[in-house]
Amino acid sequence: MMLLLLCLTAVVSIYGVLVTLWWQRTKRALRTANEQVFSHHEGPLAETEQEKAKMYKQRADEALHLTNAIQKFIPRQFVDHLAKSGAADLKLGHAAEDEVAILFCDIRGFTGLSEAMEPHQLMQFLNSYFCRMNEPIHQNRGFIDKFIGDAIMALFDHPGGSPKQKAADALQAALDLRVALALYNEHRAKSGYAPLGVGIGLHYGDVILGTVGSEDRMDTTVIGDSVNIAYRLETLTRALKRTLLSASPCAILCKILRVCKPAYLTGSE
Repeated sequence: MMLLLLCLTAVVSIYGVLVTLWWQRTKRALRTANEQVFSHHEGPLAETEQEKAKMYKQRADEALHLTNAIQKFIPRQFVDHLAKSGAADLKLGHAAEDEVAILFCDIRGFTGLSEAMEPHQLMQFLNSYFCRMNEPIHQNRGFIDKFIGDAIMALFDHPGGSPKQKAADALQAALDLRVALALYNEHRAKSGYAPLGVGIGLHYGDVILGTVGSEDRMDTTVIGDSVNIAYRLETLTRALKRTLLSASPCAILCKILRVCKPAYLTGSE
């Protein structure tokens, strides 16, 4: 009887050892599989629920930071336009049509101004100028599509708004830009710098918003005759000695009463 009990004890012990070895081997295999599946994951895997919760929060913060960083290059409003056309993500060739107000703002005499500056001074000047001109656009429901040298191209889409509201947003932004420039010139005068002048062109109409480029270098863009007209209106401000010019559709929508003499836009039929 005693011998039988000893045999049973030995069998149970051996079984326990085998089960333990099997479990440890299984855990190692699972960990190896997880590391292979999540090979892109940097750092150790979480061992406890508390570590998981901490890691999840860290990843969420990183995702938010990345989203905010990306929006500095691709405006959220631009992505919203593509999403309305059924685009799930940004891919080459996506396009959406919409009616928006377009604003171009350009510094007068920038070429001569830039030639008198060192490269680092030029960058500091542009960033200082853009920072001041950014807020009037955002405060009037607009967003900057791109910076073109010293020029600003902005769009006003007023989600859910009427054509009149979109045009009014763009016009108010243009007026506010002139106020912001006046304040900036006061600051420049105190530092001994000459005042800046700008030209602003406005237009309202159909545009195509989309992505262009190649598979390894893609950019967002806005094209259409309305964009070209807004740009050409801005260039006309020099010849007509005006700070702000708007074509008929935008002017009529906003009920602008002061009218300049008719002018021909080069390249426009």
